[in-house]
Amino acid sequence: MPTYSFYIISNSVLSYNWATSEFDFSASYDHTVHRYRIDVTDDDTTMDSTGDGNQTAMIYDMGNNLIDSGVIEVPAFATTTAPGGGTVHFDRIEVDGVHYGYLPSEDLTPGDSYAIVTSADDDLDHTYFENQSVPCFAPDTMISTARGEVSVQRIKAGDSVLTLDHGYQPVAWVGCWRIPWPTLMMSSRHWPVTIAPTSNSNGRALTVSSAHRMLLGGPWFDLHVGTHEVLCRSGLMAPPHPPMPGKAMIWHHILLPQHEIICANGHWTESLFAGGHLFSDLPAQTQIEARAALDQGHMSPARQILRRHEAEVFFARNGATKAHCAA
Repeated sequence: MPTYSFYIISNSVLSYNWATSEFDFSASYDHTVHRYRIDVTDDDTTMDSTGDGNQTAMIYDMGNNLIDSGVIEVPAFATTTAPGGGTVHFDRIEVDGVHYGYLPSEDLTPGDSYAIVTSADDDLDHTYFENQSVPCFAPDTMISTARGEVSVQRIKAGDSVLTLDHGYQPVAWVGCWRIPWPTLMMSSRHWPVTIAPTSNSNGRALTVSSAHRMLLGGPWFDLHVGTHEVLCRSGLMAPPHPPMPGKAMIWHHILLPQHEIICANGHWTESLFAGGHLFSDLPAQTQIEARAALDQGHMSPARQILRRHEAEVFFARNGATKAHCAA
């Protein structure tokens, strides 16, 4: 069992341009093809840049085929500026001396270039490399459907779920993921986050995974982000908390034909988005089942995604209680 896993973008579509000192991200990027999964086994808590023979990895393509294995290194680290502002970090990933791709700190936009600000090598904590868990709902979350509110574990493919933008839409696929207690104790990445009640939720909180994104809106976002509504990762809104001692964590997923804003416990939040890094955290067989239900509606998210630094500025100035779900 690997110590941890993460996904990188292939250097066939994400490359460094020496002439412009930028990272160029190809417009032809396909998340189902141009990524690798890295399973790392290590005996300490640091991803060393070079020289740790006990830090090994196995690298797989998106068809779950083993490509290579050996010592994993991160010989270079770069800080860049995104086209729309903000900072994106890139780590060069090598396995057995072969450069396979880069790990970005944020979701990238195909066709964009990212200008270098500074670069170095570094030793980074494991948590930097662990992608946040896939967007999930806790059991007994009530989902708004054409039949009224239905608990998430009773939602099935073909049910009509209420969306903010397109009315009722059919469910393409549902999934369930059980994470055993020992795994939960190894890392907080799968711990739940509880979102406080809002004026629209009739006093109900919402428990989701730390990567599940909530819909936020208001004039602050118009001024500072350039759009009235954004999606913000729940783990940036509230700290994850440990589940019940000794109990496995069960997470539920809802996939629609395209990425949508749906209503859960009266909160507007996202359905499963298969176009970014988060989808890749699902078990391999679950990925295969989910991808079979996809169409082209997962090429872009339903709303602009709030970057970490933007969320930090917003909550520092406004406080968590000032964040509200758009109606």
